[in-house]
Amino acid sequence: MSRKFKTANYEETLNQTIRLAEALPPQHLARFVVDLIAQLDLSRIYRGYAPVGGEAYAPEVLLGLLFYGYATGLFGSRKIETATYESIPFRYIATGREPHHQDWRTFFAELSAPPGEQASPKEQMAYKLQTEIGKAIYRLRKCTVEPVIGIIKEVIGFRQFSLRGLWAAAGEWCLVCLAFNLKRMHSLYLEQGLI
Repeated sequence: MSRKFKTANYEETLNQTIRLAEALPPQHLARFVVDLIAQLDLSRIYRGYAPVGGEAYAPEVLLGLLFYGYATGLFGSRKIETATYESIPFRYIATGREPHHQDWRTFFAELSAPPGEQASPKEQMAYKLQTEIGKAIYRLRKCTVEPVIGIIKEVIGFRQFSLRGLWAAAGEWCLVCLAFNLKRMHSLYLEQGLI
């Protein structure tokens, strides 16, 4: 007697419709983050946007992606961007939209001659990073090791700071603490039946 197996039909699976409301129950962390951000006063952030330029993503979406990313141990804009394609909670927070932007290598690939005096600092730095000395300096920067600081980093999986400088690192640490507190608050709300 031979054993029977349930076979997989991947073509059929690819055509299945997934409702996010079914995939993300009301008490899911992603929904909690979105609800929490909806209660924040973001008027100062909105005032910081220039009246020119293309259509920008709403600060609520960007904060939601950032908070949820840090709360789930996903650090870095490229990893969060990838998650908006591949992860249901991230797709929910991003409202089904994915960011479309080039990385700095693609953006500045055409720079072969040194930029002129009117070049922006970003263009000057991009050129510098293409030179041999610039590449060597950048390689040294990648070697910087940050120590694991306490239980918050261990629980969330945060191993090193992405940003450099005292103010930038302090801001990132505040974000890590905020993400940890969001996760903790979510757990407490679940335990007490508040969500």
